[in-house]
Amino acid sequence: MVAVVVTIVVGVVTAVAVSSARSADRATDNRDSLREQAGPILAQVFSVDRAHWEADRARARSAIAGEFAVRYAAELTRPPAAGIAAVRWTPLVVGITDVDDAEGAVVARAEVVTRPVTGTETRDEQTVDAGFTLRDGRWLLDRLDVIG
Repeated sequence: MVAVVVTIVVGVVTAVAVSSARSADRATDNRDSLREQAGPILAQVFSVDRAHWEADRARARSAIAGEFAVRYAAELTRPPAAGIAAVRWTPLVVGITDVDDAEGAVVARAEVVTRPVTGTETRDEQTVDAGFTLRDGRWLLDRLDVIG
C-alpha cells in the first residue's frame, strides 16, 4: 500500500515538474518571439508610402487585433495624410514588460521619418507602450499608448 502511495506521489510530482518546465519553456519562447517580432510589427503598422499605400495598409491591417483593430482599422484603409509622401518607423529599442501564453507588452522607442511631398523630411523619436496578443503563433498589435 505504501509503495502505491509513493508511486502516485512521485507520478504527480513528476507531472507537475514536467508541466512547469513546459510552461517555463513556452514563456521563454514567447518572450523571445515577442522581442523579435514587436519592432517589425510596429514598423509594419505605422510605416506607409504613398507610392504603394494600399499594400502597406493591407499589411498593417493583417498585424492588428482586438481594441486596436476596432479603433483604427478604418484609418488603415486610407492613404497618408495630405502632403505626406511617406512615414517610416524604424525600431531602435524594444523592451519586454510582460509576456505570458497569450499576451505580451513592450515599451519601444522608434525613429519616425516623415517625408513630405515637397520639402525636407523630418525625424523624430516616439516611445510607445504596446500590447500584443498571440494568435496562431503570431503576435498581433492590440493596444498602443504613446508615452513620449
